Amino acid sequence: MAACVAYAQRILAEGKSFALRALQVVLGDLVTSVARLKIRTVDDIGTAIRDREALFTRVIPPGGVGAELGVFKGTLSAFILAANRPAKLHLIDPWFEMEPEWWWAQGDRSTVRALATLLLALRESIESGQVKVHVGWSVNVLSRFPDHYLDWAYVDSSHGYEETVRELSCLRLKVKPTGIIAGDDWVEDEAHPHHGVCKAVREFLVDHPEYELFFRQGVQWALKLR
Repeated sequence: MAACVAYAQRILAEGKSFALRALQVVLGDLVTSVARLKIRTVDDIGTAIRDREALFTRVIPPGGVGAELGVFKGTLSAFILAANRPAKLHLIDPWFEMEPEWWWAQGDRSTVRALATLLLALRESIESGQVKVHVGWSVNVLSRFPDHYLDWAYVDSSHGYEETVRELSCLRLKVKPTGIIAGDDWVEDEAHPHHGVCKAVREFLVDHPEYELFFRQGVQWALKLR
């Protein structure tokens, strides 16, 4: 009798364990679906695709190796994967290494949750190796890449002068001679807080006349070797 009771308890325990494992799978799929939905609902200032669509569908050739500097909540990352279909996409952002929350963000300001959402939403691309996520400051991450490795890079990180100067200097080495250095926040108004990007790019073109500004649309811009 005791043996029968023990057997019954074991069967129940195994059944419970199976149910818990099944629940984990269901919850995992649910969380992933929610993450993908969350990325599509982001409407923070500066996250709209708008003029970026032309850049990633008509200017930057598909199928290359690219880097997005400044990922934020991943809205553009998902668009790039769908529209440009890069062979490899490096996503670079300090996220929680910069601060626990973005004070300027709208909705969910948590940098940790933003990264977690991105990892879940892009899980398949990350697992396949198409996407590589780098938590760190852009120049520090880029410095570890081989020279002439990237087909393109998109600068949308600090929006400031000094950091953009350092990024452009680094990207001159890391992007292929046939590649493209592009970015956001071309603002000519010197009183605007993001004017530093425009200033840094203009100085880069003076210091490196072998490059040309060949694309301008809205606040989007792109450089290439002549």
